[in-house]
Amino acid sequence: MTKYPSVSQAKAHAKYISRTLNIKLSHAKESVAYMYSCFDFRELCDKSGLEITEELGKYISTPSVSDLQKLVPLLEPHIQAIREHINPIIHLESSVLSKIAKGKLYRLSRDVVSGMLCKDTEADWSDSASVIKLIEFLDDSVSTVLLQRSNKPDSRNYANPWIKPTALGLKVYGTYHFNNKFVDIVIREFDFQFDHPLKGNSIARRQWFGDYVVGYLRHIAEQLISLGYQGNLKLCRVNNLRGCELLEDTSGVYATKDDGQSSAFYNLLIIGGKWSCYKNENEKPSSFGVEIPLSTLSVKNRAK
Repeated sequence: MTKYPSVSQAKAHAKYISRTLNIKLSHAKESVAYMYSCFDFRELCDKSGLEITEELGKYISTPSVSDLQKLVPLLEPHIQAIREHINPIIHLESSVLSKIAKGKLYRLSRDVVSGMLCKDTEADWSDSASVIKLIEFLDDSVSTVLLQRSNKPDSRNYANPWIKPTALGLKVYGTYHFNNKFVDIVIREFDFQFDHPLKGNSIARRQWFGDYVVGYLRHIAEQLISLGYQGNLKLCRVNNLRGCELLEDTSGVYATKDDGQSSAFYNLLIIGGKWSCYKNENEKPSSFGVEIPLSTLSVKNRAK
């Protein structure tokens, strides 16, 4: 049985989003409410602890207390092995492995917890190596990129994982080209997994939409910079809007779309990003979007 989060869970979730994405707490609260198909945070709190009778249209991101209680005894025998396995140049503080090692299970997403408890998992809970492999497979942080790179001995200069930070309601696909400590990132898909509860409305029209997108891109940049990486990040698509749809002509004049999704691209331009496109082997434009240095993205345009 799935229930709405408690008031304390909902508040903690909103604070996590606010801190991680550096957006206003009021905006983070509204996003959490939308994840449960509620019109505002007050409605979500009023439903605290009630059973969710129909999950259709509801993006549930908070694990239940009962599931967390089931997970504790399963993980306990492996905590020391997990701590010894952590590699600081791969397992960032936001990684699932690091959260477990520090006893912060309450920060795990519902998908991660459900994945560990799934009866169909091939993990052997009597073997620490098997458990660690499962946890790394379920990782929903930027560490996914570094893990994929380290697990590909023949192609360590390239990674292309999906990152699915369930607690933020996002699903992000990109390509990462490494040259020592320099990385070129192209975000080809940036999808929201939740929307406005009223059919016909869109979260893209909300004031915080652009900041939410840029906030997560900044999070990626800062995580990599903390490990000594430099480089560039390019955003090519947000939901169903491609960056190339915003250019009116080759002079670089861009159009204004009233769907609101364009605000993510414009916010990057405001803080120093530039329109950019690569040419493929046939000299045709590809990977069109707004590109910005990681260092610029990490320090400018912070929400007040």
